[in-house]
Order: sequence, then C-alpha cells, then structure tokens
Amino acid sequence: MLTRQPQKVTKKAFIPPEDVIKVLDCKQFKVYISEGEMTSCPQLTQCVPDGTQTNNVSQYSSTWKITVETKEGYDDAKANIRAVTESNYCPDSPCGEFVEGYPVCENPDPNNPSQGFTFDLGNAESKSITVKSQSTSGKACGSYQTRLHVGILNCDVELPETPTPIATVEPTATPSATISPTSTPRPRRPRIDPCEGMPRRACLDVGPDGFCQTGISCTQPTATPTATPTATPTQAPVATPNSCGGTCGSNNNCQSGLYCYQGYCRNPECPSETDCICSLATTAPTKTPTPTLITLATRVPTATPEESLPNAGSSTPTVLGIGIGTILLIISLALAI
Repeated sequence: MLTRQPQKVTKKAFIPPEDVIKVLDCKQFKVYISEGEMTSCPQLTQCVPDGTQTNNVSQYSSTWKITVETKEGYDDAKANIRAVTESNYCPDSPCGEFVEGYPVCENPDPNNPSQGFTFDLGNAESKSITVKSQSTSGKACGSYQTRLHVGILNCDVELPETPTPIATVEPTATPSATISPTSTPRPRRPRIDPCEGMPRRACLDVGPDGFCQTGISCTQPTATPTATPTATPTQAPVATPNSCGGTCGSNNNCQSGLYCYQGYCRNPECPSETDCICSLATTAPTKTPTPTLITLATRVPTATPEESLPNAGSSTPTVLGIGIGTILLIISLALAI
C-alpha cells in the first residue's frame, strides 16, 4: 500500500522592488517601502515668494509601495501592517515653513484628512498607497507635504536587555555659517505614530519625500480696477486783466476803460500815451460874452389936452434916438452870438 507524500509548498519567488527608500527588518520578514509615482514638482533651489522659480501645481500626490519578503523558516508568515496617511497644505507658505533649517508644511489639509488602516501582506505581496494634498482655492499656490507612516504590528525584534547608550559628540565652538530661513520657524506638531510603544525598527516615517514648493503666494493682491479719474472740466483760472501798459491779445485782456492797442493796453482817448493819462488842451477857452444891457427910451404917454394947441418945435430928434438905440441892440446881440 502506497502512502501519499505531502507536497512541499514552493516559496513564491521574490523580486526586490525598485526605488526602495526604507526597509523594516523583522525576525520573520523584511518590509520594503519604495517610491512610486509622484507629481512632478522639482525642488526650487532659490525659492522666493512670487520669484522667477515656481511650480504650477494645484494638487500634489505621492504614491508609496509596500512589499514583504519572508525569511527562511517563515515562509507562511504574514506581516500585519498599519499605515497612516498624512496630508498637509500651507497656503500662506509658498516656500514651506522652515523647521530646524529644512522646509516643511505642518498645516493639515482639510480636503484630505489623515486616514489609518491595517492590512496583511505575505511573501512577495505588495500594496500601493497614494496620499494627496490639494489647494483649497483650486489655484497653484502655497506648499504641499504628503507623508505615509508605516508600522509592523507583529514584528519580532531581538533587542538587548540593556540598551547600549549612544555616545554623543559635543559640538565645537567653531562658528559656522547658518542659513537664515525666509519665514519664522515654529515648533513642529506631534508626529503621527502608527506603532506607539513599539521598537523604532518596526515603525518608519517616509513622509519628508513628499514635499512640493510652488513658490506662488495664495494671497496675491488682486488687480482691482482703479478708477481712472475722468477729466472733469476745471475752469481755467481767469487771469486778472492787465492795467495800462500790460500786454494783450484782445480787449478782454485789459482792465475796464482800456482797450488793446498794438499789443498793449491803452486809453482809447489817447492810445499813444504809455501811461494812459491824456494831456490837457492848450487852446484858450472860449470867452463867454457878457450881454450889454442897453436902456431903451420909453415913450411916456402924455395926456391929450382937451384943446388942441399949436405944435411947438420939431419931432425929428426923437425918431433919430429910437433908431440909433435899435441899431446898437442888434449889434450887441450879434456879438453875443
């Protein structure tokens, strides 16, 4: 009678992943963390807000791949992995916030809150995780940072009973050049730890690999249309009319009582006088004749005698006197005129 021999399980061939950036080494397996597809965002060598170097990125994403390789004697082991995503967006820091001399972004992205999840991976198995960060306004501005925190919950690590203290080297007093950050440093917030209380070898933070500076300010002053001042017709100041002797182009340029004569204000009565004062006439004034009073003889009526008396003498002298008086009166009136 033949007995059936148990078939030996062939271990799945493991192909080391490319672009490995971190390795978690446990007793049963190794966990590789490799970099996958990333949004193109070259580091700005001279990042100045709104300067010549910028990245037109409104959404930044990082993808990491976790792969497990079991060790000899643990072919069926599975790594129990806990991963926590962290997405940050800093709209007020186009070049990032400097912490200990390095640019980071520590402001949580409200559109992509942190998520934590647990999964198992066996030999040659892998899982890709993508962490996104995006601009809250939809425009390319500010800075982004994506992180992935990975912890192996069932990692067996052989630790010494008494940890060997790590020797510290005191810094020398030699002054060294320091790079002044462009923004005020502030303390980092507590780091997310997916495996608190576990050995450090079983927990890794690969987040700093996902950082993007746009170099563009989100608070750029919008080009508010400035009211173009309309040319309000302003009354040209009326020039004070010129006095006598002042220049003129028309009569309006001269004061009242003057007129423009050959480019100068003059008196219309005597335009040739530069001081506008007219000279008095030198001719003798006309003498007003004084009328000569002439007394005319008046004939006094005499009473008619009742009886007619004979004429005595002649009337010729009387008539002659009246005629001479009349002639003198006419001559006097003619002279008066």
